[in-house]
Amino acid sequence: MPTSLRYPVLLVLCTVLTVGAFLLLTSDAHAQERNCGSAILPRDTTDLGLDTGNVAVDDFSVQEVADDCNQAILRQRYLTGMCVLGAIITGVAAGRIRRQVDRFPGDPIV
Repeated sequence: MPTSLRYPVLLVLCTVLTVGAFLLLTSDAHAQERNCGSAILPRDTTDLGLDTGNVAVDDFSVQEVADDCNQAILRQRYLTGMCVLGAIITGVAAGRIRRQVDRFPGDPIV
């Protein structure tokens, strides 16, 4: 691929990854059809458990929902981190490609 085409492709990829990271950070994570909050602001899961009257069952339910929500939010944070890392890499690569000067055939090296 010529250098003149690589720069816009990398720039578009950087933009798409940045927008994807923003959407992952702000969208809600769900576990067992319960809203766990977003990757930035997780929701308090103590009120998402069952209320059966049995203390042991209620505590287990709250702990199970908390674990599921933590896994969903952690997964979303890892995906966000991968998008941010990809955006940084493509941004740096686009900047380096942009700085290269295309030489004409026969130009002296010095």
